[in-house]
Amino acid sequence: MNIRIIIATLITAFTATSCSKDSPEPEVQLTKQDSQVVKLSANAAFTTMLSNLTTESKSIDFEAGYFLFPSASQTFRYERVEGKKGEPFISLQPKGQIGGVVHCHYNNLFPSYSGSDIKAIYELYIDERLNDYNSFFCGVVSYTGRGYLLLIEDLGKFLAFSETNFTERERFRNFELSYFNKQQAHKDSGFESSYEIALAELLSGSGLALYKSNVPFLQWVKLSFENGATREDKLNK
Repeated sequence: MNIRIIIATLITAFTATSCSKDSPEPEVQLTKQDSQVVKLSANAAFTTMLSNLTTESKSIDFEAGYFLFPSASQTFRYERVEGKKGEPFISLQPKGQIGGVVHCHYNNLFPSYSGSDIKAIYELYIDERLNDYNSFFCGVVSYTGRGYLLLIEDLGKFLAFSETNFTERERFRNFELSYFNKQQAHKDSGFESSYEIALAELLSGSGLALYKSNVPFLQWVKLSFENGATREDKLNK
């Protein structure tokens, strides 16, 4: 009789444990910016544009991209913008207010954002070129097949971060040097990963939210920097 009781108890305990493991994970509350990225990932015109721009980046020697002018239905109007051949930068000066901007980096350039790319978000804000800073996005894709998005998640923190790093030439030079040093500190993790980790660390506390994906850009993760490493939170389940 005692043996039967023990067996029954073990079966009950095992069943309870199994049910616990099969329970769904609690849903993470998405921010407005997270939700914007999810909407973009479901926008076929947007993801196709990113994929085509990624392919193009492998064969050109200039930066190219698009200004995305907003619409109520998220059917953006795309306006092409190009840099000069052989020059590793692009002028981001739209005529009017935009909902977003995306550009590519060709071979041998940064596989993610440069310091100037991040500074450009602040300049667009100051010049009143953002239609809505809560949903505005700045994207970059490269020859590696990976893409990133930056969105302003906390305007106060972003403006303070920008005041510290972008408002004077010497401050910006220090910002770029800090980026370089962080990338060098993580270079053993690989070329692409070293830039990614450095970027996540550099932007910690900046008020900017960083996201990444790969071709065909249907699944995105949110990147943050914790305890010396990047943390990835999936947005698309």
